[in-house]
Amino acid sequence: MQRCIKLKRSQKLGNYIQISSRIRNLAEAHGMIIYHYKANIVATVTNTTVEIIVSEHVFGAVYGEDGGNVDRIRQISGANVTVYDPSAGTSGGKVVISGTPDQTFAAQSLLQAFIQSGQGS
Repeated sequence: MQRCIKLKRSQKLGNYIQISSRIRNLAEAHGMIIYHYKANIVATVTNTTVEIIVSEHVFGAVYGEDGGNVDRIRQISGANVTVYDPSAGTSGGKVVISGTPDQTFAAQSLLQAFIQSGQGS
């Protein structure tokens, strides 16, 4: 399922609408396709990628035994999930989630649940 986002008009110029370059760059960076319809601008998000830094003290809860929690996130959400172990001099590891907007949202929600369970330990 594709998600459409309506962007507000920034300035009307005759039959055309000018959107700021900031909005256009943001849309392109997130894989959005911008369609122009007279007075409406619609952007379709087809793929998103999110990078999340996970603190070292909850990283084990996120990863799980033999990567079991990460596998669960992948299976339930359908998103691509890549985990980078904490490296020397950093405060945490990195989790990169990509997929459709619905997949990335589901994966982020599951990741947050594992982070919260690790904070209670």
